[in-house]
Amino acid sequence: MTDDVLNYSLPGPFTSLDASQLPLIEGLPDDPVGICAAVQGLVIQPTDAAASGIPEDRIAEKNIRPVNELIAALTALDPAPLHQPRTPETRVIGPADRRGRRCLLKG
Repeated sequence: MTDDVLNYSLPGPFTSLDASQLPLIEGLPDDPVGICAAVQGLVIQPTDAAASGIPEDRIAEKNIRPVNELIAALTALDPAPLHQPRTPETRVIGPADRRGRRCLLKG
């Protein structure tokens, strides 16, 4: 493999987890659809966050891109493993893609 070819099967700078975060992914599904379903209980969209009364100072979370930083913000609110859904106020505020959905990939 040459240096100019990306290997999407390996974690990269935006998809890597810290070693201390690895136990949090135990219990998550292994398939992309299952992972995306689990993420729905971990991430809240900015418009939904505002409507849910989440404080304005947390809206900046939507600008976090590296997964390890998103997981750090999420577990600061609730340290439970990632297969356990959160209440809206303990979800991380995630960026929305063009369809208004975001899926974090298992590291």
